Amino acid sequence: MLYSSLRSRRHQAVSEPSSPALPPPMARFGFSIRTRSGVLIENLAIPGVSAEEAERKLRQIYMGCSVIARFVPEAVVGVLPGRRQP
Repeated sequence: MLYSSLRSRRHQAVSEPSSPALPPPMARFGFSIRTRSGVLIENLAIPGVSAEEAERKLRQIYMGCSVIARFVPEAVVGVLPGRRQP
């Protein structure tokens, strides 16, 4: 009797987990930067919800860098490298 009452309380306390909210779609933003040591890095792609967020992530990775250019790379349409078309 005691066991069944504890078991029913335990099942009442546990609720079904709600489905997690979908994160906003992320795009890839392209950058050309110069690192603090002077190395030029072109066509560096960083994912982000906005260009500002992508640049914030970039500055966390490459501290002290200077951004030379910022662009949104176009979506690649067609065959992936190394794959044949049927």
